Amino acid sequence: MQDSRRIGLRTLGQFALQIEAAPVRMTSRKGCGLLAILAMHPEYKESRKALATLLWGNRYDKFARQNLRQCLATLRNDLAAQAPDLLVIDGETIGLCPERICVDARDFIALAQATAPPDLDRAAALYRGEFLSGVSFDVEPFDEWVTAERTRLASAAARVFETQAMHYDRLADGRRAIAAAERLTGIDPLREEPQRLLLRLYARYRGTNAALAHARVLTSLLKRELGVEPDARTAALIADIGNGAIAPVAGTAAPASIVSAPAIVVEARPDREGSHRQDEALRPSVPDAAAVPRRMPWRPLGIAATVAAAALGAAWLTTGTDLPGGAGRNGVAEARAADMAKLAANAIVPVVVLPFAAPAGDADARIADAITTDLIDYLSRYSGLRVISRQTAMHYRGQVKDAAAVGAELGVRYVIDGAVRTEGDRARINVQLIDTATRHQKWSNLFERANAGRMHVQDEIARRLARELAVEATIITQAPARAIENPEIAELIARGRAVQYRGPSKDNVAAMLGYFEEALRRDPDLVPALVGVAGALVMGSIHRLHDPVPALARARQLLDRAIEIDPDSPLSHYWSGVAHKANHDFDLAIRSLRRAIDINPSIAPAYAQLGSTLTLMGRHREAMPHIQTAMRLSPKDRTMGYWVLIAGQTELELGNDAAALEWLLRAESYIPSSPMVHRDLAALYALMGDKVSSARHVEAFHRHADSAAARQLFDLLRTDTGRHAMARMRSGVAIAFASSM
Repeated sequence: MQDSRRIGLRTLGQFALQIEAAPVRMTSRKGCGLLAILAMHPEYKESRKALATLLWGNRYDKFARQNLRQCLATLRNDLAAQAPDLLVIDGETIGLCPERICVDARDFIALAQATAPPDLDRAAALYRGEFLSGVSFDVEPFDEWVTAERTRLASAAARVFETQAMHYDRLADGRRAIAAAERLTGIDPLREEPQRLLLRLYARYRGTNAALAHARVLTSLLKRELGVEPDARTAALIADIGNGAIAPVAGTAAPASIVSAPAIVVEARPDREGSHRQDEALRPSVPDAAAVPRRMPWRPLGIAATVAAAALGAAWLTTGTDLPGGAGRNGVAEARAADMAKLAANAIVPVVVLPFAAPAGDADARIADAITTDLIDYLSRYSGLRVISRQTAMHYRGQVKDAAAVGAELGVRYVIDGAVRTEGDRARINVQLIDTATRHQKWSNLFERANAGRMHVQDEIARRLARELAVEATIITQAPARAIENPEIAELIARGRAVQYRGPSKDNVAAMLGYFEEALRRDPDLVPALVGVAGALVMGSIHRLHDPVPALARARQLLDRAIEIDPDSPLSHYWSGVAHKANHDFDLAIRSLRRAIDINPSIAPAYAQLGSTLTLMGRHREAMPHIQTAMRLSPKDRTMGYWVLIAGQTELELGNDAAALEWLLRAESYIPSSPMVHRDLAALYALMGDKVSSARHVEAFHRHADSAAARQLFDLLRTDTGRHAMARMRSGVAIAFASSM
């Protein structure tokens, strides 16, 4: 008799497979990963080749096939007693029986799209933590896939919690409203819009003192993490709260002595034995890429090709295999020397972050790996650094290597090395920057932090390390003509860049211009100031935050001057490419962007803009690999929202409306005040026939867009210049904004 019992697969938080609440013991970690991949695939199945690539790396060879066969054999043994028919294997395809499986993440996504409060409550209850919490195989394709899923699900969770908070606030149910808002801010504590919602709720239901206490926590967090003050809207709200403008709801405010703490959520953490426990210490849940809800509409061949390219580079760097054209080891050495000379001439510092040592045990090793990974990611964002990939760096795990040997093998100027040791809940992290040419230690530091086992503390350590190391490495090799000698001007540049990472909004662009304009006033030929002002003008133009015509004209003048002073500034060429793209000079845009990449192949935003330009030219299928390269190079980048937006535009033009909607909703979660996001969502919903949703985003566009920018959008629609190939977008915008034109 066929077993009709439903099999529950829990992927949110701790992984678990259950049959009627009875757990199924899983003996293979890769088997758990394989089940998760199949469970999240739209058709519950995938090819053997794609599975082998995801679980064992970039090569589909005899080794990977053997591992896959062994993994399947172990899975069959684990499932034999209770769910023998769960796996469906058909030739080159492996899948799950859809009728038998119930996946919490899929149920959550379905409920998260509902509007009825009971459905949203059920969705919130299902979101027990990040997707596959604590699961990582140190295999780049799998880790990228997990990160994408975590981001996508976290984005949906953010929408659920925000809707819940507003719903319960309307019902004057302060306890539930605050609980939802705290979960919302826990996804990304640095996003100020959710924090403003929480501040209002604290003021209404816990009183002025509690709200102001949380405001102090938020202000301290922004200063520590981003080096900025709260933006104008947050500052105005805090002032209103302090002036008593937000009256507490009668009978609900807490006593004045109660002090608010940062929003926190509980998440499962792996223990030393490999099982899972509920961490008794609560911590903020900060998913990768600022809660970037990320599930890339996944194409196995695209990811495999990307990873294969990266691995090819890694093989060349680490093994000294022959280069194309027959150059052997001597050719490799000569090519590396030439590459280092080129980077040095362009004031770009090649570095490698070696895996941090962890002599004390498993807990230390987890902390060391987390800090190493995050540090590589954060350093990759600095245009003055060229950072060796994590996949290559991890080849040195557990090895005692001479810095000079590593420099010769990888072609790097500096080695970043460190060690982690914990005592109780405190950790000591020693870090040093070593010159590979002389073996001399150029910089070192010692960090001591409590609660280092928590992800947000590890993230904080990595951010601080990245800032100090980036400054130190670039100062050491900075040419005198390029150095910023005035510390006040250097501070203005640093603050402007910190605001830039917060994403495009009217307030942020205005703040960037304020910092960079003042630096430029003090030093009219300072390239970082010229590029900073130009970048702010271009950012505001492409997001319709001010009139783009005069802004882009001035930006081009500033960038021409910057390139005249420093022809090899990668950021000058990058912003020049973006400005050309905004003017629909696509050939010039591609030339400038490729020049930026040629100078510094680690400049991730250039790949995203290159993909965007190709989309505008109608070369949609060429575009997505470049966008995915950007995401792979800097998966936590603060401009991820714009990259996600570009991916949504590309899928829209390809006619993949479901994938486009997924990308664009994620873009909205990153940059909710961007008029361009609301324009694209209005267009897509119009093409899909959803007039209500389209109208909602039309209204949001007008609320956030500068009036001159809106007029230019409508002029563009009235006159089809034929300058770009966004035909479906143009059609959708024309439908959505018909009444506004």
